[in-house]
Amino acid sequence: MSQIRVKNWENFQHFKDRNPPWIKLYKYLLDDPDWHELDGDTSKTLVMLWMLASEDKTKEGLLPDIRKIAFRLRIEESKLKQQLTKLKHWIIQDDINVISERYQVDAPETETETETETETETETEKNIVCPYQDILSAWSDILPHAIQPQKFDDTDKSLLKTRWRTSEKTMTIEWWKNFFIYISESKFLMGQVDPSPGHKRFRLRIQWVLKNENFKKIIDGCYHDTRRN
Repeated sequence: MSQIRVKNWENFQHFKDRNPPWIKLYKYLLDDPDWHELDGDTSKTLVMLWMLASEDKTKEGLLPDIRKIAFRLRIEESKLKQQLTKLKHWIIQDDINVISERYQVDAPETETETETETETETETEKNIVCPYQDILSAWSDILPHAIQPQKFDDTDKSLLKTRWRTSEKTMTIEWWKNFFIYISESKFLMGQVDPSPGHKRFRLRIQWVLKNENFKKIIDGCYHDTRRN
């Protein structure tokens, strides 16, 4: 059984004293390529899902089950399921039968994951300056108990530069400091969660954080008790 909810709901939080409730949208959607890649019907469904989430009394962006959503939006369940697969950037389906799923499902117990990121930089992107040393210094200052890189090679620098230019807000040292502080608030990432049988206790490395999938999961709050942007 799964529970459907809006990712980063606090970005679209409704005003609790309003009746009927209403949601907030931000201008950055205009610059979100995932938004522009949606077809008309799916983007319409996404907006309606945001409106449905405003009815969640827990203020966590929870949505009804598939059947109820399909009825409320007046669309077929099969079509809704197809659209949800296109909306993974905004909508999450959690397996509520899994205990502590943030740690057992999303959280890798080892560092055997591999990831290859191949990108061709534009001339503009090549000219973007990433302050590698300042970010590494912030990592050391804020996360002294994490593994400190003895070597940070060109591959690592390429990953960091890619994450640095994720958006305008990530291209500031202040954002990275807050990001590392957020990481420090996760019991799992700090190695304070007992591992599953047969696995080692997780130890945090900046190279692991910089991998695209891990980076996204951290931002989405997959390793925290509560999710935030």
